[in-house]
Amino acid sequence: MCGQASRGAKWREYGTEALLRTLDRRVGKYVARHPGRTPYLIGSIDELYRIRERAARLRPHINTVIAQPGLSAAACSFEQQHLLAGAHSYVKALTKGTFTVYCSR
Repeated sequence: MCGQASRGAKWREYGTEALLRTLDRRVGKYVARHPGRTPYLIGSIDELYRIRERAARLRPHINTVIAQPGLSAAACSFEQQHLLAGAHSYVKALTKGTFTVYCSR
């Protein structure tokens, strides 16, 4: 989880332009593997390029979400809570964004 969080925060070191270049590269790979399909849930390549043009003035907000279906919120041990608190602290320090854990009740 923490490795994923740090990779997601590269924009802090390299800037939003680098983040958007990476997204553009991933889109190209997706389109090559899945002809005729779009990698976008919302938006389009044109919108991505418009955002790229404004990238120097933008600051992304990163939401980190992890799913732990085998973890019970009611039976979560102190050690598990401590581990999640550490991951939360790490993610907040790197991204300044939000941190959410989904688990079973």
